[in-house]
Amino acid sequence: ADKIPIQKIKMVWFGIQGVVTSSVFGDLLLLICMAIVIYNYVTPAVKTYQASNKTAKKIGKVKKHWFWGNLKMFPANKQGLMKRVALTLDNPAWVANWMGPIICEVVLHHADTAITMLSSAAPKNRTGYRFLRPWIGDGLLTSSGKKWQRNRRLLTPAFHFEILKPYGDVFNECVKVMLDKWEAGPNNQVEIYNDLSLMTLDTMLQCAMSNKSNCQKIGNEYIEAVHDLSMFTIQRAHSPLMHIDWIYWLSREGRKCKKALDIVHRQSEKVISERKKVLLMNTGESDRRRNKRKHLDFLDILLQTKDEDGMGLSDKEIQEEVDTFLFEGHDTTASGIAWALYNLASNENCQDKCREELRRVVGEKENIDWDDLSKLPYLTMCIKESLRLYPPVPFIGRELKEPLHRQQLKQNPKLLFIFSHCTENVHVWESPNEYNPERFNPENIKGRSPHAYLPFSAGPRNCIGQNFALNELKISIGQTIRRFKLYTDETTPTPIIKPALVLRPTNGIHIKFQPV
Repeated sequence: ADKIPIQKIKMVWFGIQGVVTSSVFGDLLLLICMAIVIYNYVTPAVKTYQASNKTAKKIGKVKKHWFWGNLKMFPANKQGLMKRVALTLDNPAWVANWMGPIICEVVLHHADTAITMLSSAAPKNRTGYRFLRPWIGDGLLTSSGKKWQRNRRLLTPAFHFEILKPYGDVFNECVKVMLDKWEAGPNNQVEIYNDLSLMTLDTMLQCAMSNKSNCQKIGNEYIEAVHDLSMFTIQRAHSPLMHIDWIYWLSREGRKCKKALDIVHRQSEKVISERKKVLLMNTGESDRRRNKRKHLDFLDILLQTKDEDGMGLSDKEIQEEVDTFLFEGHDTTASGIAWALYNLASNENCQDKCREELRRVVGEKENIDWDDLSKLPYLTMCIKESLRLYPPVPFIGRELKEPLHRQQLKQNPKLLFIFSHCTENVHVWESPNEYNPERFNPENIKGRSPHAYLPFSAGPRNCIGQNFALNELKISIGQTIRRFKLYTDETTPTPIIKPALVLRPTNGIHIKFQPV
């Protein structure tokens, strides 16, 4: 550029301006720009609206705002969640839900409609799940088609019984670090949610990534970044203008989101880099030393697995799966444990029965062993009832690619959500707000649809890590109530639910502890 005379640059620039502003070329350029806008934005929007309106009319009249749709009617807070639950009284099967002025989704409320959707391999709903892609990419949660089938097949061995069994010692070790912290606290009341998030992150890093971060003692910025990203994702979904990528990333919230994304991606990159170095160092070790390793973890399988064509996962795919499982493996589990402990603290008779069962099965042993877990039916029932009332993931989304042939879904809407937080759906549960673990005893579950209870989804795209999560819940909750009596009283704040990506409290979960 330094070699080109400035006068020539000016001449070329004025020449371009002259062409563009001339009547013929200016009009032609304007027409081209209009055609691009119409083709890329207006036409797809009109088609989407027409399909959405057709779906809404088939289901029934829906009260909605011309621009916001139902977003303002059902805000992302407890009031909005309870308004959705109230819809189940008059709409037991499903209801139309407008996500702004163009897109209508169908929200399913009942097991009889849920079973149809979940029995298929329909991919995740792009409208909602696409906002997760900057965070977790095209990992197992968001991918579809052949890529999802291939990766699901490659990752399933990571959750085999023999792989999971050694994790019991890690569960016990990590929860003890948390309980020691609670016991040494200045008073007997603890806000448990943040500590549980650190504990489950510690567990996930050690079990699945062979990474000892010591995060329970020194803290971790990843936890706060995950909470921020969960909030940003829901807020974006509830703001139609923010659905447009370039507007969102230029906004103040979008810039904050980018900073949080940098934090979570640095965490996953660090974990992968450290594990690769260890595997490289161990390449030449003897078979005897390899066999002495405690377990083959999730990240090892990601780094070493190959499909039938001999192809492994790319670096990008490995990062996407690590980001997915770091988030899902710690945040949902923390939610499940926190609400279960709160329910036991609020129902001391159930807590006492669990403690007595643990005494019979575990005795005076320091750890709850892996083989003990199948011998704790009442604790399991209490956990399931808590997950029914407070499912960590309140919504499950799918997008239909082909018609589903069932009477309830004969209209074949394209976008579907299952509202798994239907605690007041009297068409599914008797006395639905009551905490009653006996709902899950063998006699009471006879004849009940398994799709009435969906904390881990169901069908081909169910949660691949549900056994990992349930066993972590059993050990964490079991060790807590072996050590403490949990209770709440009039001075204990009542947690206020917030339906983000994961169901968490806006004001934390406060429980009082008394050593047993």
